[in-house]
Amino acid sequence: MYLALIADVIDSKIVQERFDLQKQLEKTLQKINELFKDCLASAFTLTLGDEFQALLKVEAPVFQIIDTLRSELKPTQLRFGIGLGEIVTDIDPLQSIGADGPAYWNARAAINLVHQKNDYGNTQIYF
Repeated sequence: MYLALIADVIDSKIVQERFDLQKQLEKTLQKINELFKDCLASAFTLTLGDEFQALLKVEAPVFQIIDTLRSELKPTQLRFGIGLGEIVTDIDPLQSIGADGPAYWNARAAINLVHQKNDYGNTQIYF
């Protein structure tokens, strides 16, 4: 079993300095990958401009990781989807691209719920 974590930047389309945001995301993900390397099955990877994901070992301190991401990327607001499940393909420990299975499916469903529900901007994490 694994925890898949998918995150994206809220309202990224209105960010004026998108290049700077992209560089900040890259730098932060490198730092998170180093800080939590023992908890990662597959490293945090930028997937779509302002979206990133990782595959965590089930015992990973997922909410500590989320808090660290939020702190490092302030004032940028993030939303998260967390999925628990198996991975049915090979796992690349260096990048979280190409792996597939219920952990990622559940994380994608969770982040889609955050997009849909919004709760006046209060809901930012679904599991």
